[in-house]
Amino acid sequence: MEPDNGQTTDAGQVSAEVSHGLQAIQAFQTQHNARAYLPGPSLADSVSTAFYFHFRLPYFGQRGFRRRPEVEGDEVTVAEGVEEGAGHYVWLTYGQVWRYFTSFGSGLAQFVHKNDFVGICGRNSIEWAVADDESLEFILNQTEMRCVVCEHSQLPKLGRVIGKCPYLKHVVVMTPPEGKDDEKDRLVESFLHDAAPHGVQVHDFVAVEAQGHREPKEQVERAATDIATIMYTSGTTGKPKGAMMEDNRWNRFVTKPYLMPTPSVTLSHGPLAHVQERQNFYITMCVGGRIAFFDQDMSQLLNEAQLVRPTLFSAVPRIWNFIHSEYQKALDIAVQFAESQPREEIEAQVLARFRGCLGGRLEYIVTGGAATSPHIIGFLERCFQCRVWNGYGTTETGGISNDNVINSSVAVRLIDVPDLGYTTKDQPNPRGEICAMTDDIIKGYYKDEKATSESFDDGWFRTGDIGEQLPTGQVVIIDRKKNIFKLSQGEFVVPEKLENAYIESEFIDQVYVHGGHTRTYLVAVVVPNRGVLHNWLNGSAAPEAKDDINHPLVKSKLLEEMQRIATRLNFASFEVPRAIYVDAQRFTAENCLLTASLKLCRGKLEKRYQAELASMYDGAEEAKEDQFVDRQPGVAGAGAVRARHAPRVLFASPTIRDLVGFLRTGHIGSSSATDIGHGSGRSDEPHPAWDDLQPDAHLLQLGDATQGVEGEAEESGREALLTGVTGFLGVHLLQALLPHYARVHCLVRCSDASDGRKRLERVLAEHSVEGIDAALLDSRVVVWPADLALPSLGLAPGAFDSLAGSVSAIYHCGAVVNWLHPYETLRAPNVLGTLALLQLCTTGRAGKRFHHISTIGVADAQGDEDSMWPAEWLSALSGYSLSKWVAEHFVRQAAARGVDVRIYRPGMVAPHTRTGASNPDDYLNRYMVGVVGLGAYIEADGFFDITPVDYVAAAIVALGEASYGAAGGGSQPAGLVPSYHLTNPRSSTYAQLGQYIADAVASLALPPPPPAGDSPVTIRGASYDQWRAALLRSIRQRKEGNVLYGLLPYFSESFGEQLQRQTRPFPCEKTLQVVAGLGEECPPVTRELVAHFLASLHRRGLLPSTAGAYLASPPQP
Repeated sequence: MEPDNGQTTDAGQVSAEVSHGLQAIQAFQTQHNARAYLPGPSLADSVSTAFYFHFRLPYFGQRGFRRRPEVEGDEVTVAEGVEEGAGHYVWLTYGQVWRYFTSFGSGLAQFVHKNDFVGICGRNSIEWAVADDESLEFILNQTEMRCVVCEHSQLPKLGRVIGKCPYLKHVVVMTPPEGKDDEKDRLVESFLHDAAPHGVQVHDFVAVEAQGHREPKEQVERAATDIATIMYTSGTTGKPKGAMMEDNRWNRFVTKPYLMPTPSVTLSHGPLAHVQERQNFYITMCVGGRIAFFDQDMSQLLNEAQLVRPTLFSAVPRIWNFIHSEYQKALDIAVQFAESQPREEIEAQVLARFRGCLGGRLEYIVTGGAATSPHIIGFLERCFQCRVWNGYGTTETGGISNDNVINSSVAVRLIDVPDLGYTTKDQPNPRGEICAMTDDIIKGYYKDEKATSESFDDGWFRTGDIGEQLPTGQVVIIDRKKNIFKLSQGEFVVPEKLENAYIESEFIDQVYVHGGHTRTYLVAVVVPNRGVLHNWLNGSAAPEAKDDINHPLVKSKLLEEMQRIATRLNFASFEVPRAIYVDAQRFTAENCLLTASLKLCRGKLEKRYQAELASMYDGAEEAKEDQFVDRQPGVAGAGAVRARHAPRVLFASPTIRDLVGFLRTGHIGSSSATDIGHGSGRSDEPHPAWDDLQPDAHLLQLGDATQGVEGEAEESGREALLTGVTGFLGVHLLQALLPHYARVHCLVRCSDASDGRKRLERVLAEHSVEGIDAALLDSRVVVWPADLALPSLGLAPGAFDSLAGSVSAIYHCGAVVNWLHPYETLRAPNVLGTLALLQLCTTGRAGKRFHHISTIGVADAQGDEDSMWPAEWLSALSGYSLSKWVAEHFVRQAAARGVDVRIYRPGMVAPHTRTGASNPDDYLNRYMVGVVGLGAYIEADGFFDITPVDYVAAAIVALGEASYGAAGGGSQPAGLVPSYHLTNPRSSTYAQLGQYIADAVASLALPPPPPAGDSPVTIRGASYDQWRAALLRSIRQRKEGNVLYGLLPYFSESFGEQLQRQTRPFPCEKTLQVVAGLGEECPPVTRELVAHFLASLHRRGLLPSTAGAYLASPPQP
């Protein structure tokens, strides 16, 4: 309870006389409710009536407000009915506010006359309500405004435009909160210096008020059609438009019998320049409710709500998204620390805690101003357990619908928008721009006939929103017309829909999505939730990233979150930003990046981030061209249409950018002839050196080569070229090839042939490859120093042509295999190296066959063995899979021009079934070792492909060599590309593999880690989230020796969802049938085979010394 002077007092100190008076008034109100007398003949009459009935009730509350006894009078000594919890606020009764109204109005009348406009420039406050509207340079001049009521902190802004506003003659400076007098005096002194040359008089708010109190004026009568106020729209893309509110329209609009809680207590936190907040102001007045003005930093909004304890809370989706983000953050923490408790119970407990974040007595929630996702609305209903009104309306029309149901007094129709593809004849439901006609519709915009004629048509208002009419009669907003843009390939993008979706991530506070008709993809500016991001980085492998907001790890995480949400909501690939810029500065109304209604101000955002946007497009363009990631469906078709020209690409030594240009335009271009092959050109025009790149001679030679008559060797004298021989699969391919070829030429990255020979010998010994001794190496294996990432394979002069003239088959197994590296790192060896080998294949000796060892990662799991991952989904591939996809794409292009091609797609190449030899750094081995180290495995039904290397190598060579004998050395018809999936349908799930590992470890009798003593450690199954949490804890304790540390980015939060989807193997029936006919069979994954793999790792000292070692307490010093 608070008296007039703002000092706290106990309710018991209220005099019996005052209490009796209040009871009498309340009894009168019971019999004669103000609602019965509203609306009055005019807005002024309605306001007077409401104040009369609610004279002694509390109305306005604000922190730091200074009461003026000389205005308030002595009649009222306490604002009765204000609970103790809101004691930080100074509360005024309706009677006190009425005196302020009349006194300040009388004071203004000393220098403002009838039909003059008065504006305001300031934050929410009691003075704001007493004055009226917002002010900017455009509005000042359009309205010929004579007077502005200005908050002291806004004086510098007004001072910068005062010289451009000739109609402005008076500025009233609001009273600052307590403790701000010195700041006010300094700013006023500076403003007086700016205002003096322009004849602008400066007045103190309290002085104007006091003068009006001393010299009251009679209320001026207003006609029903007089303008009561002008509501300026936000102006997200251009100049604001002033919606003219005539007295009768505004009076009717704000006094309707809206459903309100009793008692009505609201917290005014939105800008009073916004129609929704202004309407709440009047509606609360009509029912005798209370309004607390919040004018602090938005970060304190929830704290203030807990003090005020509103019964109705109205906000834009941004506020609800923030609350949901904080809830999700708290839920994640709770789940992490209560692993054994059912998730439903944890959610209920967290929801109960959050129920009090807005004071704990909400009866109604109102959301509007922008689209609110159904996911957020569902959360609000569960959390606050009250009615949620999802309102839709405009400043020009008032309310149109609630919860997508058109209000009974509103007429709605849809009109075609053919440019955007929306028509009323669409099936299954009509779609188009929403046009509305309401009782409250305005007549037009102030002094803006052009905008009025564009938006109003015979009483109908064109909302600019695209809607879909359901069979129930509901109209659902699906797009925003003015914010929609078309990408250069014709796809329409609704950025607001994407932004509202992406900020559902707890990591993302704000996001601005950018694109345009000249762009083929989206980029975005992201403001992260710094608290969530810091907590995540503390648990990551790179905590130093906290000091760099644009650290690659930060960007990767934010992009991963956006991709996760896009996948869940089934967004098209072009709706996912390809690049982001991360900024710590929030978008606010103060920095002009948000409008007054807290919507993104797109024009100013685009201008503010002009350089960053350009940089992202440049960088993403290069990355896209390098990656061939054109996410539109047309790319796959482009490759097919231009297949007849593919050899131009193969023989022109192109760069990745040239290749993308070829896919798009059918020709290769760059900025200068010397740039060809160096990646600096971007021109879409044919290159001046195009004639030099015509492949006609090569095509004729290639045509002859396909006949298989020139340079054909006897079976016993054939030679092959093998790449990747020092790799795990490559060295086993060498073993399988030697029985079929007189000589095998091996490309090895080394300083010279002697160094290459030593490397090969080490690999042979390391993997226990049998049957290849020094004598065989000397006589039948030739090592060539080379590098797939270099032009002409890095071969010495003459070596390229020598090999092209001698070999009859190329087995291309060489690649940099890394599932975590980006495409940029892998493109040179994996893509350009393949192109160079295709060029070697079509050079010199005719009839060469190209055996391309690809990867199962490029296959379409829903297709057959000849299908590829759809081009429009390339963004979902890892860098490694993407590099192999591009390489295979060009291999297929070569086949279309007659190159004899075989494609093999291995899955997870596993250890040798007999020797147990393996690559300790591959995923399978690191996972098995990591399971032992953690003492836990992932208990999921996700399919884990395990295909032993001896089967893979033998099958590739058997498939590759079979047709030579069968066809007498002939090749397949041009364009036919036999493709084989070397995967194992008799593998296991993650859960089954984990149990096999647990059984094998038990048989190995590994000792338990200290300080467990002699108690055995049982390797147990865990959900993915639990397993990942254990992994993160182990890495925080000790990174050294943890083989899973390098795989941490692979084990992302979304990986668990992937495991739920990957429940079956890739199709491989055709391969299994053919291979079986050749005498090869893929072995099943059994408990014994996994035990064999682990025993081999144990013998080589690759298993942890103890089970569960990663989570053991670190040794004490």
